[in-house]
Amino acid sequence: MAKILFVRSRIEERDYNYGNPPMGLLYIAANLLKEGHEVKIVDMRPKLLLPEDVLAEIQRFKPDIIGTSNLTIEKSLYDKVVALIKKHHPAIPVIAGGAHVNAAQEEVLRDPHIDYLVLGEGEESFPLLVEAILSEAEEKLPRIKGIAYRRNGAVEKTEKRPYIEDLDQLPFPCWDLLDLETYYRLPPFMPFIPKGRRPYMQIVSSRGCPYNCTFCHSIMGKRFRTRSPENVFAELETLYKGYGISEFEILDDCFNFDQERAEKICDLIIQSGIKMKLWFPNGLRGDRLSERLLEKLAAAGTKVICFAPESGSNRVQKVVRKNVNLEKLQKAITIAAKLGIHTHGFFMLGFPTETKKDLQATYKFMKESKLHTADFFICTVYPHTPMWDQVKEMGYDVPEDSSNINFHNTSINVSAVSTEYLIAFQRKLFMDFYFSPGRIFRVLKKSAVKKRYLFFYALIFIRRAILRKR
Repeated sequence: MAKILFVRSRIEERDYNYGNPPMGLLYIAANLLKEGHEVKIVDMRPKLLLPEDVLAEIQRFKPDIIGTSNLTIEKSLYDKVVALIKKHHPAIPVIAGGAHVNAAQEEVLRDPHIDYLVLGEGEESFPLLVEAILSEAEEKLPRIKGIAYRRNGAVEKTEKRPYIEDLDQLPFPCWDLLDLETYYRLPPFMPFIPKGRRPYMQIVSSRGCPYNCTFCHSIMGKRFRTRSPENVFAELETLYKGYGISEFEILDDCFNFDQERAEKICDLIIQSGIKMKLWFPNGLRGDRLSERLLEKLAAAGTKVICFAPESGSNRVQKVVRKNVNLEKLQKAITIAAKLGIHTHGFFMLGFPTETKKDLQATYKFMKESKLHTADFFICTVYPHTPMWDQVKEMGYDVPEDSSNINFHNTSINVSAVSTEYLIAFQRKLFMDFYFSPGRIFRVLKKSAVKKRYLFFYALIFIRRAILRKR
């Protein structure tokens, strides 16, 4: 049996602590613990740990294997962490996984400080790789599906591992590996939740998204795979009774793709009599939200739904292959708002070929919507997405290095309007949205969010618009 240390990186330039529980690592850790391994997780985000802090934990724990995870926007600090690990502990195998690894496999394996990659879902591949490393059986590596490694200076990638079909077979995430109180006090991932101690947990009830948006990575595949309603409720009930948690963020890519299943989860919550608060920071397809499902979501305790129109232009919807039915989406927002659910909107400006006419269509959609709050981003072209390939074919000099990419700044304008116009239009959207008398009245009259927090977040969004830098 082995001692395995997991390390999750953070954004280097952030000067405040943030973070949500590392759900992927918690799932893999549960499988490793089931096989008798000893596991520890070092999450750099909550306490703003430095590479030297990670090194100190390695010296205390003395792991046999180190597993690492990071997002694309966390790459710069991550590179320093793995370099420091290998400098001081060159014999400890370093395994990399997570969103960035899956999006940029070849780039990651060029880093000499990383020995192995786990690609796709890691619950099955990671324990098999650990077994091969411990037994020093290099001949087993080619037979392990879903990994990559270097051999004699060349990159070897094994056969792709099929996605897990029966998600109910997976043990629940191993929450006991975390200091949950640390996460309870962090600034929330979900907008409009009060700061301070907030016992909550994130839930993943399904995997995979059947849609083909060009700006997204496809980590969990395009086929929608689900946990049963009973299995999802069992996790909610375990957290409620065993940990005193009654607030949950649903992190699915598309929770309501199967509307009947979504309704059944709501029914189980309602029938249980447990008073829960549900938050949807992403993962609800707005044009698939029926009035019946919205009513059940409200009855089950849903407080906030984040809708993602992205663009109000039907032409742009086709360009980015999201293909939202904007009329149905607008109707769903209206119904949710009437039910007392706080509605937040995510919009992106500056998609490839987007014109002034397209931007005006987004403005019209925003103006007519019953959204309580909204955020407006300039489109970021992430490496190794379909959009990244698209703009390369259009002749743009797209960045290969993802180190300086983040959610609010982008280094390339791929729209049909000038950068100056795009930024000015973003500011107009923010200002016209948040200074609309009718919208202010609706928010103050009927919103699931405390009014003082709405004011606080409105100031953040307005400042973001005014002070935005490219």
